[in-house]
Amino acid sequence: MSELEKWNTSGRALSRNQESRRYDQALDRVKQEARLAKLEQDATAALAVNGMDRMADIDQTRQHYSQQHPDLAPVLVQIELAAAEKFRRSVIGFGE
Repeated sequence: MSELEKWNTSGRALSRNQESRRYDQALDRVKQEARLAKLEQDATAALAVNGMDRMADIDQTRQHYSQQHPDLAPVLVQIELAAAEKFRRSVIGFGE
């Protein structure tokens, strides 16, 4: 085999190895991005469920105090709505 044939053969092998490494690196990046996306989705869902549970608790507490003190009902509704808006913003802004 001539030197030119050896160089050509090894050059192609190197090229295939480089392509293989690039492919593996790209695949690793895609896998990592998918894992991070799933983690963010899981965290967002957990945040939403926790917030909804807390909002249900707040609503129940508001109803209880409104029955005990009807004159406070409008203020309690405003407090509950403010909490709901803050919760909504935190879920929407999560991960930004």
